Amino acid sequence: MKLTIAAAILSLTLGPAVAARPAASEYAVKAAFLRYFASFVEWPAGSVVTNAPIVIGLVGNDPFGPAIDEFIEANSVINGHRVSVRRLRWNDSIHDCHIIFISSTEVAHLDFILRTAKELNILTIADVDGFAQRGGIIELRNGEGRVRFDVNMTAAGLAQLRVSSKLLRIARVIHSGGAR
Repeated sequence: MKLTIAAAILSLTLGPAVAARPAASEYAVKAAFLRYFASFVEWPAGSVVTNAPIVIGLVGNDPFGPAIDEFIEANSVINGHRVSVRRLRWNDSIHDCHIIFISSTEVAHLDFILRTAKELNILTIADVDGFAQRGGIIELRNGEGRVRFDVNMTAAGLAQLRVSSKLLRIARVIHSGGAR
């Protein structure tokens, strides 16, 4: 049931009109992805503390603007946890984050960020070309007028994250070396 609802929302949101909309709308769609990915990932025991929020960290320049805050406010609970968003610089602590979106402005620091995130069991997401090949877990990409995504199962395993087969059915699954 959860997959059906999420797939329906994503398919409505990701239609061909995305290519014709301004960039802000593209990032509104990507904001929805960030929130829904959390519903299809399982963190190791103790990583998500009872009654604590799931924290989405935006590392580097924020391409989402108010779109992510509005979307999270309207869809603020994941598996019984509130959701919050934090804006961070590349060298800020990400210890309390469960998900991080790494901006393209942070490519120079990508290896450091991915290595730290892997050790902390953080779901890493970016829309940087080659992100999954470099050890990121989910790479958002535009193709055929839609936002699509790759999931790096090797990187997910190294971060001890379990990705639902329901999510994998609609992703391009890759196996590549994790963060160094």
